[in-house]
Amino acid sequence: MPSNRWGGVTYEYRGARIEVEAKGHLSRLVMPGHPFDGSWHGRWGGWLRIIDSWIDSQTLPAPYKLPAERGAQRQAEPPLRPPSWILS
Repeated sequence: MPSNRWGGVTYEYRGARIEVEAKGHLSRLVMPGHPFDGSWHGRWGGWLRIIDSWIDSQTLPAPYKLPAERGAQRQAEPPLRPPSWILS
């Protein structure tokens, strides 16, 4: 399986991409329109329930909250990179 820009594998699930970093400990969701698009999470399987819930009902499963519900304002972010300790 070819590697992605983080040195790991990429999975596709219900139209979303899950990019896993080289060590396999963190994964990133690529799903335009999803509130967690571009966010990092633990193991790739943790994204499946979040993706299913969003596609099926446009909601997030408990205990996840939409950024507006957390009181956070999404701001422009620099290009996404995994934490520096992953790359070492």
